[in-house]
Amino acid sequence: MVRPGDRTARTRAALRARQTLRLGVFGHAGHELLPLIEAFRSRHPGIEVQFGEINGSDPFTALRAGEHDARVLWLPVAEPDLTVGPTILTGGRVLALAADHPLAERGTARLEDLGYNQVVDFGPDAPEYWFTAMIPTRTPLGRRIPRGPVARTTRFSL
Repeated sequence: MVRPGDRTARTRAALRARQTLRLGVFGHAGHELLPLIEAFRSRHPGIEVQFGEINGSDPFTALRAGEHDARVLWLPVAEPDLTVGPTILTGGRVLALAADHPLAERGTARLEDLGYNQVVDFGPDAPEYWFTAMIPTRTPLGRRIPRGPVARTTRFSL
């Protein structure tokens, strides 16, 4: 969980005053958070949890602007003005592709396979270190992994 580092006390005070936790979440993590959200609600019955979507092409602006109190997103986060909280979810990478794609027919894929296929791009506003931690720029053997269309959303509902 990531939150503004220099505003933690103010964030807690605002949370108490407005009785709402505004949480930014990537779409794929929304349902995995449900047990944690239910535990939070049982411990803090008067506080409503509102969800906002994390925009992959600009993962930190809404947090810095105060639109979210905290965000659940990929590590690493190397932003000097943000504080990284405890790890609440872990998991491996999953390759999503069309059912008729040759890699789907194989049932498995290696990072080396990405050198022959285009991967999503989060655009120039996503920090390079953050994006490449999940999708490297090169395969283990050095082949460039081509990036494709810019994806700005991973919709979810909870």
